[in-house]
Amino acid sequence: MIVHTVAAQSSARKGLATGLLLLVAVPVGLWLNSRSPGELTCSFSVFAAAYVFGRLTDARRRDRRVEAERAAARERARIAREMHDIRKART
Repeated sequence: MIVHTVAAQSSARKGLATGLLLLVAVPVGLWLNSRSPGELTCSFSVFAAAYVFGRLTDARRRDRRVEAERAAARERARIAREMHDIRKART
């Protein structure tokens, strides 16, 4: 669903703008077509769930990126310590 993709790939600001646009577009479109409160509720639920899962996907992706950067920094620090120890042992 495009709502999930926009929420997952866009910045929080663009995702929020998309969410607000849908908040207006979904009820207007449904009112013009069916005028059914049940269908409106169901549609809101589907779009809201897609948006929330998209934002969660983005948050998980950012968390993995931060953890990878931390792991790389730890590895660089470990290598630097080993190089320092080797130099120290040679002298």
